[in-house]
Amino acid sequence: MKAFLFILIACYLSTASGSPTFTALQLSADGKHLAITTSEGQQLQAPALQDQVGFQSPKVSPNGAYVGWLALFPNCCTSYPIPLTLVVLDASQ
Repeated sequence: MKAFLFILIACYLSTASGSPTFTALQLSADGKHLAITTSEGQQLQAPALQDQVGFQSPKVSPNGAYVGWLALFPNCCTSYPIPLTLVVLDASQ
């Protein structure tokens, strides 16, 4: 069961000049895609977990070291997906 599961995903950013930070997030109008912008100007697509159908409440930490969001999954008992997992990316990884 995915409820209350906390997942820490190591971000695949690596550079020779040091660790970049996260500067912005852009959630698509339908909530199915999340773009992450780094201090180096890179724009990455947020990784989706298996069976994930959307993203909700994306945030950048005050120091830019982390981004996080709620991962939405289908639910048998509602007509809309529900958040079951908190995902956090670490810019230093």
